[in-house]
Amino acid sequence: MIYYWSLITIIYLLYIQFSSTMGNMWIRNNRFVPYNALRLMAYPLYDYKMWIYTDMLAINYFAWIIVAYILYKYLCTINGNVR
Repeated sequence: MIYYWSLITIIYLLYIQFSSTMGNMWIRNNRFVPYNALRLMAYPLYDYKMWIYTDMLAINYFAWIIVAYILYKYLCTINGNVR
């Protein structure tokens, strides 16, 4: 299961890096800055607008985790691997 969550996190980070609306979270001013991605991942904990505006859900890490968890449980149920 840890591999599943790691994969979701990697996909999220790649999405925000190469997204046409967000983009360039890791590389700013020709410098590698991974701290920006970590700050963006934690930002929904500080700003409620990340939860109420549907436009912001695409970059809300916790929304990705919730959707991934629901999908994981659904796939486990279909395959008979109820955990």
